[in-house]
Amino acid sequence: MSRRNFSRRGTTLVEVLVAVALLTIIFLFITSDLLQASQAENVSATRTESMDAANYLLGVMRTDQNFWSGAGGNDWAAPGLGNDPCGNAFPPYTDKITAPTWHPAPACTPNGSNPGIFPDMVGQQTFQYMWNAQNQGGSPTTAQLTVWVQVEEGGRVNVYELNSTKGNIHVQPTNTPVLPTPTPKVTTPPPTHTPTPPPPSHTPTPPPTPTPSGHGSPTPPPTHTPTPPPTHTPTPPPTPTPQPSGTFE
Repeated sequence: MSRRNFSRRGTTLVEVLVAVALLTIIFLFITSDLLQASQAENVSATRTESMDAANYLLGVMRTDQNFWSGAGGNDWAAPGLGNDPCGNAFPPYTDKITAPTWHPAPACTPNGSNPGIFPDMVGQQTFQYMWNAQNQGGSPTTAQLTVWVQVEEGGRVNVYELNSTKGNIHVQPTNTPVLPTPTPKVTTPPPTHTPTPPPPSHTPTPPPTPTPSGHGSPTPPPTHTPTPPPTHTPTPPPTPTPQPSGTFE
């Protein structure tokens, strides 16, 4: 009996060890997948922030009020933009990718009067940029803008490039404008106001005479002539009968 019990106990211990090993392997696979998914999410978020930073820097160049002013028709070598929201001085628009000179990209959290910008990139080991402006095709009124952003993503450093153009819409005219001769203003007297006569008094319209039914024109009713009273003719008195005279027997 003791040997049988020992054999059963040994089998149970092996089963427990196998189950623990299987659970460990499954846990490692799940953890690895979660880590890869989290890393991919971080890379995607960093890439989005990098593109937003490139668009922001390109917008700074496009909204530069003195872009076409200065010596040589532009101020690209000394833009005079001041500092970015994080206190870093903006460099000139003269960087070249063939001879890179990277500048720290703006990334700071809000603090007091500082609104902050790209706070998710704070602490990023590599987050830098360069920019360049040059005449496009030799045209003095069109410039080609280029921005490069360098950032570390998933253990490697990637560089993003964004291009755009900017035109000089405030070209000074070459001819001297001629002002038109002013025309004297003629004052027209106001028209005399003639009062409008009151409307005529309303005369009621007599009602229409009814027309009897029938064809043709209506026959006027006959005029009633009164009958004269009969003339009274007096009756002549009767002729008296002669009385016989003599003696009657």
